[in-house]
Amino acid sequence: MKVTPEDLLELMSKKSDEDLLEISFVHYQDYTREAIEAARSVYDARELVPPKGIDILTQVKTIKERERIPLSWILKFVAFFFSSFFLFIPAILLHAHFTDKGEKRKAQDLKKWSVYGIVFYLALGVIRFLYRLG
Repeated sequence: MKVTPEDLLELMSKKSDEDLLEISFVHYQDYTREAIEAARSVYDARELVPPKGIDILTQVKTIKERERIPLSWILKFVAFFFSSFFLFIPAILLHAHFTDKGEKRKAQDLKKWSVYGIVFYLALGVIRFLYRLG
């Protein structure tokens, strides 16, 4: 399915001003040329003033810092011990939340600790099975 420029404009029109700023000036390397053009045209249509010099650098720095914040130990604990009990639903919901907020490191850490948890429980199951055999 090919995405038309009209589809991109409609999609970008639903995004917040901050999201449009990120697409246009911060994470532009993650998007196609057409998507960036659509984001900038919506940005212009809203008559938003693009940040100048120091403002854009400050915003970019803030966004980059937010992306690098690690997951707290409490959420690591929850992901490790409880995520597999509840069919990964907490991990899926938290991952979506962190991804939407632009907190990439937290989302990655959450996936990692959820996988560690399931491996832990699988290893316990194997040990228990082998113990019963012997």
